Amino acid sequence: MSDIEIAESKFINLFGNELGNDFIEFFRSYRKRKIKQSTYLFFDKGSGYYKIGKAKDVSERYNIVKGMCPMLEFVASCYKDIEKELHNHFESKKSTGEWFNLTDKDVEWVKNKFNNYK
Repeated sequence: MSDIEIAESKFINLFGNELGNDFIEFFRSYRKRKIKQSTYLFFDKGSGYYKIGKAKDVSERYNIVKGMCPMLEFVASCYKDIEKELHNHFESKKSTGEWFNLTDKDVEWVKNKFNNYK
């Protein structure tokens, strides 16, 4: 159980189900609006392609994509929206959509780029 789930459970115990759940829903929607986009890099072992994308919740996005690509691996992420910049940089290596045919050198370049924003 995450720290947020523990806090939510304590809040419900303290204030009751109705008020507790109303507050939790408000808090979740507020938090999602306040969280900025993060950029991520995933690797699909099945296809050999890398996915460059952005999301407010990278772990949630990973689980969604993994449902479609069971051999998916998390590579890296950063707390800044640089998705478009990366898409433009790797335009010549684009396969389809947000999927790219990157080399090991390209992946290291992305990781270094991400490290600049940590």
